[in-house]
Amino acid sequence: MKRRPLVITLAIVGVAVGVFVTAVAPIVDRRMNTVIPGPGVPVSTEAAALHTSATVVDLHADALLWPRDLNDRHANGHVDLPRL
Repeated sequence: MKRRPLVITLAIVGVAVGVFVTAVAPIVDRRMNTVIPGPGVPVSTEAAALHTSATVVDLHADALLWPRDLNDRHANGHVDLPRL
């Protein structure tokens, strides 16, 4: 009889995860990962010189955290195949 509370708990956790992935995650993704069109921020000559002399590699992308098709261009997020 001790298995029944465990099964109920796992079912509740499963439903909560399902609701988060299908309903909450897309809302959070749209609000936090917006792309702002425009010319961007002016860069100082010191920053431009640092940028040309530094070797920087960004190996971080949250694209796989959100349920989206990377083959489609999106208005939010910073990685999708059309923009790459």
